[in-house]
Amino acid sequence: MVPGASEGLVLNWANTWRTIGGAQTATTPVNGVLPLSPANIGAAGSYMFGVVNEPANRFTLATANSAFRVPDPRSTNVPDYPTFIQFLDNVSVFIDQQIGRDFFLQGSFSRSTSGRDTETMVNALAQIYIDVNRTLPSGQPNPYFLQPYGESTSTARSYGIDNFDEYRLAAAWIKDGTRFGSFKLNVLGGRTNRQTDVRNYLPVLARNPDLRASSLGDFIGRRYYLSESNRPFNTPSEVSYVDPVGRTTRTYPVRELLNLAASNPSAERNFDYVQAAGFAKLFRDRVALLAGARHDRFRFTTQNQIANPRTAYSADWDGRTFVPAPAAPPNYWDLTAAQRNTYSPPDIDQAVDTLSYGTVVHLGRGASAFYNFAETYDTSRAVQEISGALAAPVQAEGWDAGLRFSLLGDRVNVSLATYGSTQIRNISQGPGFLQQLVEANVVGDLDEVGRNRRGLGQLPSSYFDYLDRFAEGYEIELVGNVTKQWRITANLGIPKVRQLNFFTDTWAYIREHEATLRQIALDAGATIDANNFATTRLTASEARDAATAASAWNALQTWKQANAQDRRTTSNTYNFTSNLYTDYRFDTGRLKGLRLGAGVQYRSRIEIGNRVGDTIVNPANPLTAIDDPQVNEDTPVYMQPWYLVTATANYTWRLAKQRTVSLDLRVSNLLDFRDPIYNGASLRPPGGNLASPAR
Repeated sequence: MVPGASEGLVLNWANTWRTIGGAQTATTPVNGVLPLSPANIGAAGSYMFGVVNEPANRFTLATANSAFRVPDPRSTNVPDYPTFIQFLDNVSVFIDQQIGRDFFLQGSFSRSTSGRDTETMVNALAQIYIDVNRTLPSGQPNPYFLQPYGESTSTARSYGIDNFDEYRLAAAWIKDGTRFGSFKLNVLGGRTNRQTDVRNYLPVLARNPDLRASSLGDFIGRRYYLSESNRPFNTPSEVSYVDPVGRTTRTYPVRELLNLAASNPSAERNFDYVQAAGFAKLFRDRVALLAGARHDRFRFTTQNQIANPRTAYSADWDGRTFVPAPAAPPNYWDLTAAQRNTYSPPDIDQAVDTLSYGTVVHLGRGASAFYNFAETYDTSRAVQEISGALAAPVQAEGWDAGLRFSLLGDRVNVSLATYGSTQIRNISQGPGFLQQLVEANVVGDLDEVGRNRRGLGQLPSSYFDYLDRFAEGYEIELVGNVTKQWRITANLGIPKVRQLNFFTDTWAYIREHEATLRQIALDAGATIDANNFATTRLTASEARDAATAASAWNALQTWKQANAQDRRTTSNTYNFTSNLYTDYRFDTGRLKGLRLGAGVQYRSRIEIGNRVGDTIVNPANPLTAIDDPQVNEDTPVYMQPWYLVTATANYTWRLAKQRTVSLDLRVSNLLDFRDPIYNGASLRPPGGNLASPAR
């Protein structure tokens, strides 16, 4: 890489360029400028486009001293090859039987096989470097000196296949036109069985008779220069290996082996369900009633790649056979994370009952009212609480109610609705700083697997906690034919989403153990000042976890400020959304048969974060930063409103025998809106000033 420049670029598979390298540390410059602090510079790992407060001229040195040029947003660096291939085969059989006039039976079976073949090296090619080698390994001049390129250290292929079987039985009873009304009852039940196998393969140099070693080390990489217009992709049958030190060349055959460094999971899912529902129309069809109940059971078994495959696989391994890890023991959740890795995860067996009901009442003169209630669930996850217990399935309930009107001879339809939903004890992944503190070594203990001396036991390596989430809102919709030729549709949504009782288990743990956690940070080599801010007082050679403990303690304090348990917070939900579309059809004259339309989709501003972590330059020491007293967790950060304009055109030719031919045109972003749409916020240096410690 050119000295002094950002060290590289990243292009992800969705064609969004990002930078890496510059400001990764305080000694890594950006455009020749050393940052006072490497935190949140926005040069290392940030996107190239739409970055707020980015350092000026990030790539001046790179573009001045190499062939690199800042790419266009539509540029890509992938080979001329289909990197994702998918297939599907399906067969279904249905048997229907009617008994008498009112009773119906159905049985069905469906089997499908789907697969996908993915070339995963595209992600590795995303990192863009600059070739600084003047000569090739052969000693010849390098024709690509100072040219940017993408490179993968291996060419990995992931092959997955799903076999899906479904069985279903259903029965229904229908009775129409009785003196009491019309009725429908149905019951259905079934089972689905899904078996999934994912295998990851690598082409390697077959230079080692022990295929286990080849699968873990003798990889074949690929390199594509951005200046190359032709980027073919193929796997050679043999490769010449040039040793740049010994100046020797040797040819080896290429073999595709199972990637022993990947998980290569196999899974079986069994899903059983039974439900019953009833529907009735009463009082001369003025009132419609619907109710239903359902029972679901989910069982999930997974087999992962066995740990330590170099020793777990036999020396005569054929290079392709998969060896699964043993089943989880009864005390699986009591084991350390390292011990769990030697087993497949435990089976999941969860069951949930849900209920739904609703009604529609026709009020007369084109007006009707409706109400619906339903329960749902989220299951099939084996995750732990902070206590180590398994988290229960998440259940939620929601309702909606409203009025519908049909006006002006059914030319205009208006719907007014309100809704609400509740998720109690919804789960979300917890923070990692508590585990870092609990596992912080005491000063002088340089063991990789250390432990605090204050008696706090190990926490789950990745735990989940609970929060309550509530949503409510209003919706208005209008659909109308103003005239025979002029149509219009419009809608407005006003949602409000809140969360309460945030991370109750984490807060309980902090309240009980924060004093002990402080002592653990001090034991590990951190110093905590009067403002509760931790710094390291010892080097890594003196205290192995001093920096980690200080960082974890500061993360704990910031987390407490930003996530007060009793504070009502609004998720990043638009204050309102609206859509408007209208079109007009010409029925006479030269434009007869032409329909022109236009619409707009509008999204209000949205809260995407707060300023709890903002800092300013310390007046007592301009090389350091202190908390900004003017802002806090109640100071929101907003994504500004945005809108998209759509235009449509249609022309229809009428042919003989009532046949027609239509030509349609749609421009979905007529005004070429290209601004980034943010869904989160992070700290950045004010104005992109690298010399400022403030964020």
